[in-house]
Amino acid sequence: MKHLIIPLLLAGTLFSANGQEKQTTKNQAAVPPCLQPQNTGQTASLSREEARSLILLREEEKLARDVYRFFHSRHSWRPFANIAGSEQAHMDAILYLLERYDLEDPAAHTSEGEFINRQWKTLYMELTARGKDDPLEALRAAALIEETDIADLQEALDGFAENPDVIRVYANLLRASKNHLRTFVRLLEWRNETYSPVILSAEEFHRIMEG
Repeated sequence: MKHLIIPLLLAGTLFSANGQEKQTTKNQAAVPPCLQPQNTGQTASLSREEARSLILLREEEKLARDVYRFFHSRHSWRPFANIAGSEQAHMDAILYLLERYDLEDPAAHTSEGEFINRQWKTLYMELTARGKDDPLEALRAAALIEETDIADLQEALDGFAENPDVIRVYANLLRASKNHLRTFVRLLEWRNETYSPVILSAEEFHRIMEG
């Protein structure tokens, strides 16, 4: 993922050699059906790049959830709470795959605003500082998060994602992130504010907004 330069904190073996599926847990059972992999039997192989992507995306979705919860606590705007709930579902979907492929969960022992990856911690501090006193800036910060999610998910789907579980979950997360971006930008527009894309091209941004 080249949109944010992130050191990969990978210790030991990233995934099991035989690809055996782990036992289903309560976290897995909570994942919405639309985000669950279709294959419930023997798992397909997982590339090292896919494994790295899942580990990064777990905290990337946590970043979105934590920032939106913070903004809701500051401004009491319902869309922040609603979309934070969606981000929790995204986190659960990624956790499902981490457990399915025996990958370590980087968010297993972190509280809100805490991240194993220092880049996410830095971004959390920057975005919450930006939007803590101004709800319009909070919306812009939220839109930037969704742009980042969209770019990273699209890069994975267009580039290295081959595992059907990963493709299915990432495709659903991508659709949700586009919906979230539209929501945040339209909330700005309803207040006679504008938003210009920071990460996405103008063409891609307008295509999403028209979707």
